[in-house]
Amino acid sequence: MVTLRRSTRRGTRVSTLVTKATNPARRTAQRSIPTSSVPDSSIPVDPSSIHMSSVPMTFPANPTVTSIPMATFPIPGLFSTESFNFDGIQYSPYYLTNGDNPGASIISETLDGMNYNTWILSITIALDAKNKLSFVDGSLPRPPETHPHYKIWSRCNSMVKSWLLNSVTKQIYGSILRFNDASEI
Repeated sequence: MVTLRRSTRRGTRVSTLVTKATNPARRTAQRSIPTSSVPDSSIPVDPSSIHMSSVPMTFPANPTVTSIPMATFPIPGLFSTESFNFDGIQYSPYYLTNGDNPGASIISETLDGMNYNTWILSITIALDAKNKLSFVDGSLPRPPETHPHYKIWSRCNSMVKSWLLNSVTKQIYGSILRFNDASEI
């Protein structure tokens, strides 16, 4: 990288080095990077190879919360017996990162009534990437208020609602603001 703010003397030296590096006689042979030795047929995961395991899992916000069954997927690779356990907190739909905040706009597309097809694709991809799609599609329903997961579910539901509200125009915003659950929106 050449910096333009350096003195003339250094600038001359740098340009000399650049000239030497670009000289065809000084170029070194480039080696190609070897490709993976894993055959392409091992990449798709067979649905019958997914195993459910009950691994105790605690949430920092509520230490009494335990055990959500997590799926185990085989990792295609050199060792066919290896598998990856999705038992970490970061794989929970209740997990929020430091960057997740209610003021964030998770997609650039704003729903204005005429662009629903592109908006729904964008918001579905974004929520799936954040592992929050289950709050919208209804696969993670509201637990009873006495349930230990209720407070953390409510916090995540509010976060998803705010992301949805931030991705619509002001006219649509007013009509969906009072829904209680993200799945109702």
